[in-house]
Amino acid sequence: MSIKLPQTFILGSSISAYQTEGASLIDGKKESIWDAFNGSGFADSLKNGADFYNRFTSDIKTMQKLGIANFRFSIAWSRILPDGTGNLNKKGITFYNRLIDTLLEHNIKPSVTLYSHDLPVRLQKNGGFLNRETCTAFADYTGICANHFGDRIKNWITIEDPLTEIEYGYRTGAMPPGVIAPEKIFVATHNMLIAHAMAYYTLKEANSGNYCGLGVRMDPPLITPTKRDSRIHPNAEAYLVKLFMDPVIKGYYPAVYESEIYSQNRLNLRPKDTMLIHNSYDYIALAHSGYTHVRSKIVNVNINDPLTFSITQYPALENRYSKTISYDPSAINGILKTLQTEYGNPKILFANVGYPSDNQDAQNRINFYRDILSAIADAIANGGKIEGFFVKSFIDGFELINPTRQRSGLVKVNFTTFEREVTDTAQWFSKVCKNNEL
Repeated sequence: MSIKLPQTFILGSSISAYQTEGASLIDGKKESIWDAFNGSGFADSLKNGADFYNRFTSDIKTMQKLGIANFRFSIAWSRILPDGTGNLNKKGITFYNRLIDTLLEHNIKPSVTLYSHDLPVRLQKNGGFLNRETCTAFADYTGICANHFGDRIKNWITIEDPLTEIEYGYRTGAMPPGVIAPEKIFVATHNMLIAHAMAYYTLKEANSGNYCGLGVRMDPPLITPTKRDSRIHPNAEAYLVKLFMDPVIKGYYPAVYESEIYSQNRLNLRPKDTMLIHNSYDYIALAHSGYTHVRSKIVNVNINDPLTFSITQYPALENRYSKTISYDPSAINGILKTLQTEYGNPKILFANVGYPSDNQDAQNRINFYRDILSAIADAIANGGKIEGFFVKSFIDGFELINPTRQRSGLVKVNFTTFEREVTDTAQWFSKVCKNNEL
């Protein structure tokens, strides 16, 4: 039995700049924190990415043939402002103007993410998101993007999935900027929210018709079935689901972390910060993959870490979607209910839903997307304000784990020749887009 999606429901695909563009130090672009990160295999993977910088026209033609009429991409901050502030890189402006114009020429509606984990290195050397000045720099960069692209772009995401950068960039150091400072994670959290809010109001001042969202990941905790671990659920949920949602929608941080947040930010807070952050959204740009596996911290405890749990790499749950990864769409039902009951049913755009795998398990991936879209359709029928769904990503790109082996693209990329191959998943999603039904 087919499931019809609302006629106004947005279906699209997306990419992130650092994962796909390549041309990492070409045409005036300087290093981002990904280019400078000393992780195994990262530098070579990022140098060329999926070569989207040189091949975007043919990729857009493929997108048009598949009937994918909406495309979200992120802008590389250091391609626009190589040092994060200061001199403008005109070649970077030219590239994104060409990209936007080509999308429109092919009847594809573009939307933009301003920041996706690729801070310019110069700003990181000054502290990155541990330095409040980065918030002002981000607002200035936002203004430049609004000025140059705002005549054609009306749908904006300020910051994509900040929790990933907090957890892996500032708590464990597993991804850029590679800082291991759990005693400062709530400083980075607060500054990312301030940066978002300043960008939101910058976009509104540039054009009141701009439609702006904050990218939030909501992957609820899955706890191992022991008495010790079950007690950590409220703390894990506050971190994984509520840390960014509560300040923006409710106007305050989760109670379980409130004292620690204010303690870490005692030299960083301003009197009107809460008011600035609260309601700084038109919609929430949701990232979701399934559950996050967590357990109590038992070994290798960092005494400065305010959290009582660790995110683990458990063997994946065996389910019908995959035996190799833990992406599981059954978590979506709880998230959709939480959005309606706890957060007042805000407008939602599923902006980042991906299924990376090192296997060519097309049917599992199709099942994954179908079940999530089915749950979304049910939620809409019950009053949920869910406006669209973007697959992450349109083409294969760099992934944190096994950079060139794990793939999430609708279009497969040969990372040696950069040849493209349309996958079975892409053909399935094409039918969904063209018929507006599952």
